[in-house]
Amino acid sequence: MLQTFARDHSFFRSKSSDWVKHAQVVKSGCTALIVDINPGTLTVSFANAGDCRAVLFNPLEDQFYQTQDLNAKTPSETERLAHEHPDEELLVVGGRLFGRLMSTRGFGDAYYKLPRGVIGNWQHRRYIEALSSVEEPGKVTMSAQYNLMFHHYRTPPYLTATPEVGTMQLFEDGFLVMASDGLWDCVPSEKAVEIVRRGVEEGVDNLADHLLRAVMEIRSPGDDVTIVLLQVTPRQPALGSSSTGKPR
Repeated sequence: MLQTFARDHSFFRSKSSDWVKHAQVVKSGCTALIVDINPGTLTVSFANAGDCRAVLFNPLEDQFYQTQDLNAKTPSETERLAHEHPDEELLVVGGRLFGRLMSTRGFGDAYYKLPRGVIGNWQHRRYIEALSSVEEPGKVTMSAQYNLMFHHYRTPPYLTATPEVGTMQLFEDGFLVMASDGLWDCVPSEKAVEIVRRGVEEGVDNLADHLLRAVMEIRSPGDDVTIVLLQVTPRQPALGSSSTGKPR
């Protein structure tokens, strides 16, 4: 899983007609959150690169657990950047990488990953010119803003696709909410858990839709919202068998 996340972004293929498509992809950015659930033990293994968030509610302890958001506002991420790029100023400005990008982990956003070149930024500037050639007409290109955007570009890559990994434990009558930052910008994890628990008590069939609609009544999301919700319901025991939870 780690190798899959950390795979290099290769898009400059001189003999390939697809290079423009590859350039357009790596110019964009995307975070990722993946979970793998053991159906027998209900152990949740997660890999998180970015600020999507997984929130797990444990009814036995009446509390929730969550993954850590990984972006330029996260203290551990700013510390990591400072450690990996010592003696560099203005790495994080206003809660953003170089004052521009919130992400510190994820796929794409290759302009903050590409190499500089042996002397100065000549090689990186060539990459940016190539990326700028596929931008929409009428838009101010990155190459036109090069000195402003990359004045402090010294020791790339500044972004990584390597995720933070770990495990959490699901229990019967518990649930797992995975959502993009568009949701978490509107409500904290505690409020999301409260909304879902209320939906469970009311017998709501689509808890993800219930959560989204409730959040939109509180605050209109300013970003895209994706929600995946897994509920563990009691399994009706067969005669002579024991009861175990099953994902729903």
